Amino acid sequence: MLNYGVQPEVLGPLTAAQRSIWAAQQLRPEVPYNVAVFLAIDHDVDAERLMIACESAATRFGTPCARLSLDDGEPVFLVDRSFPQTLRSIDLRAERDPVSAAHEWMDNDYRRPIDVARDRLTEFALLRITDDLSYFYLRTHHVLLDGYGADTLIRHVAAVYSGAPPHTGEVDFSEFDLIRNADRTYQQSSRSRADAEYWQTVVREPLDIIDLSGTRRTVPPRHPLVRELVCTHRLEQNRHVRIDVARIVATVAVFNAKTTGQQEVSLSLPVSARTTAALKRRTGMVSNLVPLLIRVHDGDTIGALTDRVAEAIVGALRHQQFRRWPDLLAQATRPDMNIEFGPAVNVLDFATPLRFGSSEVTYNVLTIYPIQDCAITIYPRLGDGIPRIQFMWNPDRYTDDDIGRHITRLESLFDRMVVADASVTVGQVPLLSADERELVLSRWSGARVAAPVGLAPQLLAAAVAAGPDAPAVVDGAREVSYRKLDQWSTRLAWVLLEAGVGPERAVGVAMDRCVELVVAWWAVAKAGGVYVPLDPTHPVGRITSVLDAVGAVCVVTRGAGTVAGSAARPVLRVDAPDVSGRSAEAITDADRPARLRVDNTAYVMFTSGSTGVPKGVAVSHAGLLGLAAAQRAAFGLGADARISMVAAPTFDASIFDMLWAAGSVAALVVAPPQVYAGEALTAFLEDQRVSAAVVTPTVLSSLDRSRLDRVGTLITTGEACPAELVDVWAPGRRMFNGYGPSETTIGATLATLSAGQPVGIGAPMPGICALVLDARLNPAPVGVVGELYLGGPALARGYVGRMALTSERFVANPYGEAGTRVYRTGDLVRWTSAGTLEYVGRADTQIKLRGQRIELGEIENTLLACPQVTRAAATMHRSTTGAHLIAYITLDHTITNHDTDIVEQWRHMNDQLYDAGVAAPGFGMDFRGWNSSYTDDPIPLEEMMEWRSATVDRILALRPRRVLEIGAGTGLVLSQVAPRCEHYVATDVSAVAIDALAHSLEQAQMLWRDRVQLLTRPAHATEDLPRGYFDTIILNSVVQYFPTKDYLTEVCDAAMDLLAPGGAIFIGDVRNHTLQGAFHTAVALARTATTDAAEIRRRVQLAVLSEPELLLAPEFFTSWAAGHPSVAGLDIQVERGSADNELTRYRYDVVVHATPTPVRSMARAPTWTWTRFAGLRGLRTQLISDHPDTVRVTDIPRTGLITDVLVEHALAEGLPPAEALAGGDASSETTTPSNYTAWAKTPDTTSPSPGAPTPAPSMPFSSPPPTAGIPQH
Repeated sequence: MLNYGVQPEVLGPLTAAQRSIWAAQQLRPEVPYNVAVFLAIDHDVDAERLMIACESAATRFGTPCARLSLDDGEPVFLVDRSFPQTLRSIDLRAERDPVSAAHEWMDNDYRRPIDVARDRLTEFALLRITDDLSYFYLRTHHVLLDGYGADTLIRHVAAVYSGAPPHTGEVDFSEFDLIRNADRTYQQSSRSRADAEYWQTVVREPLDIIDLSGTRRTVPPRHPLVRELVCTHRLEQNRHVRIDVARIVATVAVFNAKTTGQQEVSLSLPVSARTTAALKRRTGMVSNLVPLLIRVHDGDTIGALTDRVAEAIVGALRHQQFRRWPDLLAQATRPDMNIEFGPAVNVLDFATPLRFGSSEVTYNVLTIYPIQDCAITIYPRLGDGIPRIQFMWNPDRYTDDDIGRHITRLESLFDRMVVADASVTVGQVPLLSADERELVLSRWSGARVAAPVGLAPQLLAAAVAAGPDAPAVVDGAREVSYRKLDQWSTRLAWVLLEAGVGPERAVGVAMDRCVELVVAWWAVAKAGGVYVPLDPTHPVGRITSVLDAVGAVCVVTRGAGTVAGSAARPVLRVDAPDVSGRSAEAITDADRPARLRVDNTAYVMFTSGSTGVPKGVAVSHAGLLGLAAAQRAAFGLGADARISMVAAPTFDASIFDMLWAAGSVAALVVAPPQVYAGEALTAFLEDQRVSAAVVTPTVLSSLDRSRLDRVGTLITTGEACPAELVDVWAPGRRMFNGYGPSETTIGATLATLSAGQPVGIGAPMPGICALVLDARLNPAPVGVVGELYLGGPALARGYVGRMALTSERFVANPYGEAGTRVYRTGDLVRWTSAGTLEYVGRADTQIKLRGQRIELGEIENTLLACPQVTRAAATMHRSTTGAHLIAYITLDHTITNHDTDIVEQWRHMNDQLYDAGVAAPGFGMDFRGWNSSYTDDPIPLEEMMEWRSATVDRILALRPRRVLEIGAGTGLVLSQVAPRCEHYVATDVSAVAIDALAHSLEQAQMLWRDRVQLLTRPAHATEDLPRGYFDTIILNSVVQYFPTKDYLTEVCDAAMDLLAPGGAIFIGDVRNHTLQGAFHTAVALARTATTDAAEIRRRVQLAVLSEPELLLAPEFFTSWAAGHPSVAGLDIQVERGSADNELTRYRYDVVVHATPTPVRSMARAPTWTWTRFAGLRGLRTQLISDHPDTVRVTDIPRTGLITDVLVEHALAEGLPPAEALAGGDASSETTTPSNYTAWAKTPDTTSPSPGAPTPAPSMPFSSPPPTAGIPQH
């Protein structure tokens, strides 16, 4: 019986290490954070004697007698008085397989999560296997004991059982204070600071941790380890020779490097963190996890690598107490990264044999921490003296096949490296066996599979021979047979030959999808030329650059006789009358300028480039016939098939469609140019009885499946296909996933898709050799991620005019005949055990979005060209609405000239607007530039006059005498206010505007012109103006042209210095940031006829992102004023006027009153919401009834604006524009600021002053914010 004595119930709080385990358990209560070990004892065990030994351990260390609880929400250790317990005795001797039964019992126990608030944290058990074999089992929660502590505890049990005196007296809980004090002492010591400095030098860059499963580590797995698969490998060495731990860790690093292709290997090293003799004698939870960062190169000798690993281990052990990884990793990695550093390598060196009674026993570790990826535990010395290595894997990341392959390779690598001579290099130690190497390089790669090689015209000739009258192309009401297609394309080919077309001579083809496009493709092929599709809607410069890059001799189009960007090149029409009169006699090499060979270029496709320059992929004839043969074999279509052509001509999928149709003698059904997705494409496929289609997953997800049962063959390509899309579309039809870059003649691999199965990219198509290689160009093992290299006859020739880029991407085939090449796709893949390829991601920054190849580097380079952008990162983000491009930028806020650069841009624009050479209206009437955002037409003059009048009235109400106007422009305000002032200083950034003002004042011979001082300067230049002089400072309709809010703050701060006591700053015509979405929604609806809500939202989002002006919420001014004691109050009011336009809907004025102006605060005024009244009539009734001194009325729906807000919200919810507009028109009773003011002046009504818009967009105007005040004049 244990003697607890007079013990405090609470043993104290947790240390940092213990708290991290407790927090992890709270976050994932389903994860067993347990430590479990057992001893295999080969003699009959005395259970009573073992109980005494267990009680001695509990008394000596106290940890088995502790449990967890919460004290005011904080975890603390408490005394667990339920101990001692009866040693659990499990008799399995009657079982058919008692050893298996014992392991099953232990597995079930330690894999069960412990409820730390209710369950006992420590359990001892005796499992009787036979009369001469028993297991002594210990399981405890990791918050209480680590692996070292468990070893210490179990060794005490073994020692007492073997005859050592048991610990008597009261239970000793001093261990808890010892560990807690040691932790506190360390945190306050110079050693802690030295450890931090050490790890800061080690972890200098972001850790790019790649699991052996081939995925980058970001966040913890969704399903952490709940079971472990273990394999113990016995190293066949003399038991008396001490094993080199550093050599084993180096082997793990080499395995990691060869498996992941990474040269910078990151491993996790569990450490005891016991740096004092006192801690080494104790149990408890003290352990830590530190990183081992090891550089592995093929040229390293094993000896040099082992030395480097030993040095890293020594450094890690010297600084093993450091735990502030979140602080450190936040500087070097993403803040959401899980604090783990890669596969764990744990060294458990039990230096002394463990005796249990009369036997020397084997110490077995079942688990000491959850395995997130994999863990390798090294036992240099166990009871029998033979070193062991134990592998543990997280089966949520690995299949049984994966684990089996990894273990086989690891065991083989250990056998080679541990006994290898130190002079052997890492590159000389293979990872693959000869059989696996032959499998991935030969049998699966497609290297042995031949494909037909020939010229593209042969394909059409074969189709004509097989079905001359079969429909070849269907374009709306037009249908062309193979015979007519052959004749038409031959006639056009003769025209091309006369224009100089021939082998390696390019033809630009500028037209949308149509039958003429198909004719042009075959005509260029027959003439032996190079087909170069152009998008007529592209910028003229882009078209010209493409034609110049390929050296096009002419351009082919239809209809119009000109093509923008074609320069002086001849433009030929497919449908020109002279074409139909040409000969239809077959063309031979005798008719061409040179002999047409299979290695001549057939077409050039331009794709994205990482430098912003599109690259033209030159594809020869060699792979075209092989692709058509593969299509016939895979899809099995015949002459009765109708294949849709949906891809744009500038995508090589359009050529895929044309080859597929001709090779199958099927009809190619051309979709109209305006049909590309959604209902339009669904209707087209349905109406045209299409039986086979190639679409991107994005397009497929927009179609109505219920109407397309006739589409029996479906191919997705261009981007990753989600499994849920396959689940919807695959049943009832044949569905395939096609993969292939332009550099390999469109198609490279093909996968058959089935519902409920993984979506891969399949096996190589005939004519394609697929190699999966690591960073050292070694073949990647099965299941291991590598970069995909593609070769074979279908390989493109390279990039037009880009020799350096061609050399970079088209490299020598390391496993082919001399002179053969392969293309580096940049795609990361892995072989599956079925011999197919699984796509993992990109090795570079290229992505595919909606079928388009996009270089993220191109986007980043463009962003970096922007002023103040110092870093840029672009990525693709997937959400429930699909895939989107997202870019992140870092701004250099130390660039002091950025704001002035933007000011200079506005100055230049104003100079052009106010150019003196342009006839201007009369003085004070120049409203140039005030155009409607809805129509681009000038806002009617009467509306502008009303707007100006309301602004002037507000300024004159301030009784201005000495005025500074910043941004005077053409004098709209100056002409009305200056005549009433003693001194009027007008500044503007535009010298043209100031000169025009000076000229107007002189010409008009105004009597007050001598009171006006004109200065050319930007808004922030106030240094030479008199301080405390001006009673009124005006910034009207100017702050929206300021570069940033910081710039505005600087100007406002300076203005306060210039302001006389009791003066005011008038900031007029401020654009409201809160209502930006509603404004751009109204503009988008006014400027487009589209009925697509998603398109409207996209336009609004783009307009908001590209907004060039500065918009400000009213809260900006209240926040700014709060930091200026000299500000007495703010008067914020919406623009007034009877006209309903963007000025009165979306803009407001701010008056800043300086002390000592008396103000009436609205902070304590009662608030009435508009919804409690039936309009203004109801408000009057309430005022007459209650007659309050002051009241704030909020949520007043402004006529017009409330409609824009409701429409914005309706569109955001996905309603069509027509329904959204109808809902907006059905809004409740509304009013305008002018009507409200007029109503307030009626008898028996006391009106609160209308003020600023509130943050909610549905509240267009209300009383001033509580922090504001209304001046009392």
